[in-house]
Amino acid sequence: MEIVLKLSPYHTKPCDQVTSGVHMEEKPWWPRGIVTKVVDDKIHTTWGTLSYWWDEDILSPAWWNSKKDYWGMWPKKVNKVEVIEEDYRGLIVQVDDYVARICPIPTGTHISSLGRSSAVITAIGDRVLLPIGGWESKGDRVLIFPHHDTKLQSPDGSLIYAIHKNLESHGLSAPNQENRWNERIKKFEDILQTNTLWRGPHGKSMLAAPRLGVERTGFIHHEGTLKLRPEPISLGEYLNDDGKFLPHLRDLAVIESTQTLQQWLQQENPKKSHALFRISVGGFPLLKYDVLLCQLVDAVAFGLADVHKMLKQKLTEVDRIQAKLGVMRTFRGGILLTGSVVVMGLLFSNIGLVSTTSAQVTTLLGILLMLLLRYGEQRSEPDWREF
Repeated sequence: MEIVLKLSPYHTKPCDQVTSGVHMEEKPWWPRGIVTKVVDDKIHTTWGTLSYWWDEDILSPAWWNSKKDYWGMWPKKVNKVEVIEEDYRGLIVQVDDYVARICPIPTGTHISSLGRSSAVITAIGDRVLLPIGGWESKGDRVLIFPHHDTKLQSPDGSLIYAIHKNLESHGLSAPNQENRWNERIKKFEDILQTNTLWRGPHGKSMLAAPRLGVERTGFIHHEGTLKLRPEPISLGEYLNDDGKFLPHLRDLAVIESTQTLQQWLQQENPKKSHALFRISVGGFPLLKYDVLLCQLVDAVAFGLADVHKMLKQKLTEVDRIQAKLGVMRTFRGGILLTGSVVVMGLLFSNIGLVSTTSAQVTTLLGILLMLLLRYGEQRSEPDWREF
């Protein structure tokens, strides 16, 4: 029976529909939207080349029992392999008492690097279900996780907050990298040929964090505790940016909802959260824009026309935000211009080109005008919730 897949990047294929002998083009993880040709173990796409492998035998115990070139822990004397789900990253399978993520198209080693770092394990091992083994060849092909309840749980903003606080306290965060972050956004805008343009300076409170693989589908229970199970970087994003050390608040943008925002904000100092969320300096809205562009890239990569249309509609909101920011910048420019006039008036007064009275009047009027312009600037700044 022919299986026709019409999946968004946010849905999975039920395990009872995962069959052998299905053409690669029908797999949910096949980038049908950008593939130009396949040669041996290489997928050539309009955005670059990907390594590729697939062996149907991986769904049999014999494959696991014969594997030698692995790192860390590996299932031994396997009796049963059960597919739990198949999605646009690959497959989740139960291998006896382990859970494995299989990536037919590897996208880097972000996740195995976390599991092989003693510093990361010490910092966040109690909150993140890190891989304990795997098979790496031109990227993470298989990631082995301890046994856990694979039923997906609701994303939790307070968990993300705690993870990043632990990374920061253990010295695993990095300073603001706004230039690289802005270049990353430009890459996505160029590849998607959007009509939008949005950059941000970001504040000093916006730290860079290691790639944690946060996704809405990554929250699970392990030994009765809610944890994050990291996911590999998406194929579309991987082809256009390495995704390393992104703003820590971006992980919250990935799982954004009224509930997760409230959970996160309850943990943070209000003054600091205000600085992080302000739209005039990029902040949280700009990170949501980054996430939206990545989702668009994946929609193109996997040929998801309906998802692409929906996301493009969301992108139109950026123009409205930019128009409001333009008004705000006009007020800010007026403040700078008025301040310059006041300073020039005082200088001219000192050298006798204008009278002291004129300089005083100019200064008083200038200060009043700057206060009015400052009020207008504050009133015209869009609320971060508008995007």
